[in-house]
Amino acid sequence: MGAVKRSGFLQKRGLCLLFLFLFSKSTLSASEVNSIDYQKVFELGVKALIQSDYSEAKRIFEALYFKTKSARVKLEWARSAFLAKDYSLAQRLFTEVLELEDIPDTVRFNVSLFLSEISKLSDFTDYRVSFVRDTNPFGSADAQTIEIFGIPFNYTPPNQKQTLNGVNLFFYHSRTITDDGLTRFLFELDGTNYQGKQNSKLTTRASLETRFNRLSNTSYRIGYETTLLRESKVVEQPFVSINYREDRLVGFFDRIQGELKHAKNRYPDYPFANSDTNSMNFSVAKNIKPTIQISSGLYLDKNFAEANFQSFQTWAYSVGLKFFTPFISSNTQITLLRSEREFNGIDDLFLKKRVDNRELISLSIQPYSFKVLGLYPAFEVGKERTKSSISINSFDKVVFNVSLRKTH
Repeated sequence: MGAVKRSGFLQKRGLCLLFLFLFSKSTLSASEVNSIDYQKVFELGVKALIQSDYSEAKRIFEALYFKTKSARVKLEWARSAFLAKDYSLAQRLFTEVLELEDIPDTVRFNVSLFLSEISKLSDFTDYRVSFVRDTNPFGSADAQTIEIFGIPFNYTPPNQKQTLNGVNLFFYHSRTITDDGLTRFLFELDGTNYQGKQNSKLTTRASLETRFNRLSNTSYRIGYETTLLRESKVVEQPFVSINYREDRLVGFFDRIQGELKHAKNRYPDYPFANSDTNSMNFSVAKNIKPTIQISSGLYLDKNFAEANFQSFQTWAYSVGLKFFTPFISSNTQITLLRSEREFNGIDDLFLKKRVDNRELISLSIQPYSFKVLGLYPAFEVGKERTKSSISINSFDKVVFNVSLRKTH
């Protein structure tokens, strides 16, 4: 361990390897520390990582692990596999590390970051069951007096504003379907059933994603999404998108991700609102310390509806902070989001342009020092507020849920 710290090469490059100093005890065995050959091989692997030769780094750390059986070498092997896009191998190695008894919580936190990313990129099945308490599950405005064509009317929302309890089920599955591993099928289901009759929400999304052979960081996706509310189809959306994602070891950002998407929105009960949407989504993430990750995102869209006053443009930005909380041994995440949606034209009823401003803040705590029925618990609370120039579109809500989930 001391030899690694003294390496002039590492000091010159100023590289802080993710797992390099996380173990409280030496992570190279005594024989490794005393073996100049093993140390030189390890530094060759580090050099390959710095030079972005991830396949070579994976080969070096794999060979070194079978000679040393070092947990730290296995971590570097797993990380090299992840950066080389060998996600199945990376997932297996990271999971094996988590099963070791003497792994510190800070290492578990970092491994959980990698496994979370692998779940979005490789063959994976995830699910969770949550108890939900929502103060305004259908986004209803307060009862109020409104003016239509200058005449006052008493407005009562179609869905009464009330606090409801419910059960949420989330399921995600990703599976490679071609021999070359470039195309995979993705399916996602997110549904909540609240107390009372027909108080349900359900969103399903199915898609095919294909990575370009020569541009491994770029892929395209075709899919179909549908949303049901109170057992009635609200909207269906076929879509196509181009996606870019780059995970990096060196450089200012550790992850860069972008999406260009075209979608058709079809509303069975409100055909005048049918529209086409072009959108752009861009996000970055930075591990500013081994136990802190910060992320930020920007979203823009342009919606073209058959009825001009239903056309709109949206911008949104978000900031997320994910960190390890030692005194409760948890993975804690705070997310802030703010958006503005401006509609075109003048609303026919209210004779004014509609502008919605939305703010959301959420706090999630995911302790991973214990399991319940083989699943990890999680606690989340979120507050949302939407203010609109047309007041019947304004609402606020607070959501609290307790989950049991397959992964962190």
